[in-house]
Amino acid sequence: MQKNNSYTIKEATERIQSYCSVQERCQWDIKIKMKKWNLSEEMSENILKNLILEDFVNEERFAASFCRGKFKTKKWGKIKIINEL
Repeated sequence: MQKNNSYTIKEATERIQSYCSVQERCQWDIKIKMKKWNLSEEMSENILKNLILEDFVNEERFAASFCRGKFKTKKWGKIKIINEL
């Protein structure tokens, strides 16, 4: 069963902040999540800008975490990690 959610900007911001707090996320992951929630493009961009300013989203931190995890856990090599990023 699929819900048809309509969030206010405050509700959406709180939900996406908790989503980012669980694990490092990149901007692309967040955009996909907000698109699934049927948020407008303008609202999504405003929320993403706020997340970057409040340091919930940091691409450099995400890349470091991603590389470390794939190298240690999955035993990926440098070339595969580069291709995935």
